[in-house]
Amino acid sequence: MSRRVAGLILAGLILLCAAPAFAQDYFVDSDHGDDAWSGKAPQAAAGGDGPWKTLRKASVVKLLPGDTLALRCDTVWREPLTLIRSGTAEQPIVVRAYGTNCAAAPMIDAAIPVNGWTLRPDGNLAAVIDFTPGAVFLNGDYLAPARYPRDSDLLADGMNRSGKDFSAIPDGVPRRDLAQATVHLRTVDWMIEERQLDESANGRLVLDRPTRFPAGKDARFYLSGKPWMLTYPNAWVFDNQTGELLLRLAGGGAAPDVEIARFDHGLHIAGAEHVRVDGLRVSHSRLDGVRVVNSKHVELSGLVVGDSGRDGVAVVSSENVSVVQSSIERSRQDGLSAVQSKGLTVRNNRIAHSGVVEPPANSLAAINMEQATGVLVEGNTVEDSGYIGIRFHRDARILNNTVEDSCQVLSDCGAIYSWANNDPFPLVSEVRGNHVVGTRADESDNAYRPYNSGIYLDDLSNGVVVADNEVSQCDSGIHVHNGFNLRIEHNSLSQNRRNQIYFSFGHPTRAGSTLTGNRIEDNTLTYGPVSLGVAIVSRDPDVRHGDFKRNHYVAIGGRAVAYRTEPPGTETRSPGIYTFDRWRSQRSQDLDGSFEARPSPAPAMAKVKLRRNFRSDPQAWDAWSPDGSGTLVQHKACGDGVDECMELRGGKVVVLAISRPLALLPGMVCAVHLQTRSADSDTPLQVRMRRNQQPFADVGLFTQVLSGPAWSEYLLPFTVNRLARGQEQLELKVNAGRMVRVSGVGVECR
Repeated sequence: MSRRVAGLILAGLILLCAAPAFAQDYFVDSDHGDDAWSGKAPQAAAGGDGPWKTLRKASVVKLLPGDTLALRCDTVWREPLTLIRSGTAEQPIVVRAYGTNCAAAPMIDAAIPVNGWTLRPDGNLAAVIDFTPGAVFLNGDYLAPARYPRDSDLLADGMNRSGKDFSAIPDGVPRRDLAQATVHLRTVDWMIEERQLDESANGRLVLDRPTRFPAGKDARFYLSGKPWMLTYPNAWVFDNQTGELLLRLAGGGAAPDVEIARFDHGLHIAGAEHVRVDGLRVSHSRLDGVRVVNSKHVELSGLVVGDSGRDGVAVVSSENVSVVQSSIERSRQDGLSAVQSKGLTVRNNRIAHSGVVEPPANSLAAINMEQATGVLVEGNTVEDSGYIGIRFHRDARILNNTVEDSCQVLSDCGAIYSWANNDPFPLVSEVRGNHVVGTRADESDNAYRPYNSGIYLDDLSNGVVVADNEVSQCDSGIHVHNGFNLRIEHNSLSQNRRNQIYFSFGHPTRAGSTLTGNRIEDNTLTYGPVSLGVAIVSRDPDVRHGDFKRNHYVAIGGRAVAYRTEPPGTETRSPGIYTFDRWRSQRSQDLDGSFEARPSPAPAMAKVKLRRNFRSDPQAWDAWSPDGSGTLVQHKACGDGVDECMELRGGKVVVLAISRPLALLPGMVCAVHLQTRSADSDTPLQVRMRRNQQPFADVGLFTQVLSGPAWSEYLLPFTVNRLARGQEQLELKVNAGRMVRVSGVGVECR
């Protein structure tokens, strides 16, 4: 025998010895198992052997490549499962369910029941526990912790002197026992920061450390974590002094089924490779339902993850992890997140109600891939997220997802969102074939209109293709903020409330902030009388922020396609609004595009008996021009059979006509009716229903209409938002050097 042949035989024998003789199946049954058994039989045998009982036993077994860990159907473990062993590509370690007639998948429940309740004289139930609870569940449902105030927020006074004190102690808040209370402070539209209170100083609330963003005047906040806040039913608090969990129930009585989140994670995969987990339920984790850290080639399939205290599934410092055909619901923050990871696949999952569990808390996204690269997010359904629906960064494909009802808690938000993190290099990503419906429309969270977009390409996003998407019922369809070299093509954008495509420009000193090199081609933009096709808000009116080609505009009840102005700041802005002809002739845009005007159907409210009908007397308007050069003149004869009208003429700057106060209340369904005429063929008139006191925020209507040589009639429907105070005014604005006549102004509500 040659040395070469002998060597091959020896190598083969070594490999045979190193490989397991056979793959082993291990079984776990919480009801009928015993950790003293071998775990190699699915049920108890006559010889005194059978499945293990606990996940603790299963977590320490030395699983080998090809081994299977099977959990019995219809059983529950109130303990976590930890996997640290590795398989191979050919022989992965598998965790699955077993059993016949499986009515319910195996459940890993990270909460434990609470017993030993006593009724205190104040009507609260108390039970001593030996740890600080994460979350409390009553009859299986999440129970919100007690907070102050119960149903509203407090407002900071903005007089921050030390970087940590942010407000005077509000009236009604006890001036004792505030130390170590938690402050939930909305410092900006997109973030709620949590801090602890130090001892109050000079009658002011003081934080244990400064917030990331300063708490300005009227920043909203609430308090939690102190026993005195438990004054209403169906809430709880933990008393750090006594170690008691306090609970108040409607109607009093003994506590029914109460559980508290005890373990940080239900399923924890750490330092493992080639692991597949299929068909398990995980619930009530203190932090993440499923956590994968420092692992490679992990597949999570068919999981049901619910009621996680932080994220439903968290992937940290891992590679080639896939989450497929799973359901993730009611995560306190993100549904599925990835940090410092690459090569992730997120496919055909349902992620619902992430970041919306009361009381309001900070969240980033239902699917948060911002710190991951090489990502495929495909075929998922994302429903009801507190902030962003799908968030991505570099080398990502966001394909064929359905994203509904995003931005329900925080604003300045996008259903699908990218951010380059101040990195000007191309993201090399695509957003294609997605269906986006709805972002929060309520504008009462701040004095200015929220930015809740369908697809939002934020600071320095570039090298992204946005194609073949359908976006509707958002504030803006596609929003580009300081983005460049983007391709936006073959999208259908319809009935988005403010505009279908929005370019905004806010950082003139940052690289790429000129918003150049963008291509907007072959899109269909459909919009009603209070919306627009394209809006551009720019610091530099001479910059060409994008090239528009072959786009099709469908304007319902209007003639405008685009609106351009400088950033918000003063009432002296003189916006430009473009018809399709001006869009082409003056801006050289969409020379090969097309425009279709459709009549506006009367709103349903016009067909019912109105409870309120406001008609503005032509004599009851006030005019305002910043430098006094604008004028308002009443006319008795206005031409073409119109007897009365008012003429608004802008001088060196804009001129405003402001109506008498109107008693509008939140929730009213209203419509503004008016007729306009001007000497020019396309003179813009801005129409806004606003508060009559600062801040002059709009209360549901903010739009522009075009006037021409013939009288044009407009009917502008809107719903009054919660900023209304019963003293609202209709404001009409005309640009510098332009003139518009307005007649028949009426506001009808029901």
